[in-house]
Amino acid sequence: MLTSLTPSTEPDQIHPTSLSPEPSTPPTAVSPAEVTADTQCRLSLFPTAAYWISNEDQSKTLVVPVKGWAHVSHNKSLSRYLLLGLGKRLLSPIRSDRSVESDQAYEERMGAFLDGALTEQKSVRVVVRGLRRRGGASEYTDGTCVQDLEGLCVDGVEVWPVLLANGLFSDVIKIEESVIKKWQELGDETVYFWDQLEVIAYKSKGNQAGVNAVTTATIVSQDGISIITDLDDTIKDSDVYKGATAALNNAFFVPDAAAIHGMAELYKLFYTNSKAAFHYVSASPFQLLDMISKFLNDGDFPSGSITLRDVWSQRSRRAYKDEIVKDLFSKYPNRRFVLIGDAGEKDAEIYARVYSQYPDRVVKILIRDVSDGKDAEKLKIVHDALANVPSEIHIVFSDPFTLHSLVNSLN
Repeated sequence: MLTSLTPSTEPDQIHPTSLSPEPSTPPTAVSPAEVTADTQCRLSLFPTAAYWISNEDQSKTLVVPVKGWAHVSHNKSLSRYLLLGLGKRLLSPIRSDRSVESDQAYEERMGAFLDGALTEQKSVRVVVRGLRRRGGASEYTDGTCVQDLEGLCVDGVEVWPVLLANGLFSDVIKIEESVIKKWQELGDETVYFWDQLEVIAYKSKGNQAGVNAVTTATIVSQDGISIITDLDDTIKDSDVYKGATAALNNAFFVPDAAAIHGMAELYKLFYTNSKAAFHYVSASPFQLLDMISKFLNDGDFPSGSITLRDVWSQRSRRAYKDEIVKDLFSKYPNRRFVLIGDAGEKDAEIYARVYSQYPDRVVKILIRDVSDGKDAEKLKIVHDALANVPSEIHIVFSDPFTLHSLVNSLN
């Protein structure tokens, strides 16, 4: 992903500011770690959704949330080797794929849970470089030298986030509307996404300086349609509804996660017809971020924010999703929402509760029948949960292609 501006062509004399929220330290099992010759520093960035706020002088400011994880892998550690081996042996009975690729997937995904937290403050810089280029990968890799990265931002579109005890960081960058318009004027819309920004985080000093990650921040307009969607068994074949055994096998041993047939096409139709914004919300642990980001990119799903859970926090899965959905309704008070989930979990119950609070802002509730009509008990639970939601608002579906006419009618 490239951007619309080089340092020499970015607008002068405009200095957006960053706002640093008060950090809190949640419960965590992630231990602090130092970056040495025997460890590997890694940065993972969450795709986010930006939102507009109005200023007293009638101008607008774009608030770009920044969220990521700075972590350290002890790849040469004997304890890591033994723990990964023990885990693989214990999970062997549930494993469906015994290929080399499956081994690599397991070591990468399970290994993330053994990573330590980078706690070297003022070592991670996050920059909004400009508009995201269409159809291109970022020119920045972990081999990029710090000197090249330092020249990315000359206008203050940056932040130095506080690293929490678990390595997570969360901040915002505020960009004046005039800067966004300038970028759009300088960037051809056939070459750049006018509604997407390229965000780069990199380690700016110390051992392994230059390690970086790139993601997308979607610019969400103040009104329009937003899609809040679950991931597992809604768009990603995770087998969560089949129980822990199948879910663990899919999470750790399946090299390439499979998309639910037709869901990417449905979501692209939402984007093309209604310019819908997407918010991917899952109760999966944040350590699986890289896997989930790859799944969405490889599956050609529209860009959007990804929200994952810190399983060591005190929130239940249901309370966690309630909180995320309410936060999105609050950040986008003039937008209407389509809520999409599946019949395998509590999505229908959660979305019915959201509808009771925001009946004028929920356009549709779409629940995927994971059993394709074969599990009457699950379907009854879904219909009971949606009993107080008008029938014209909710749809239980098996084939996503049957919803295309609905998308066209929303437009």
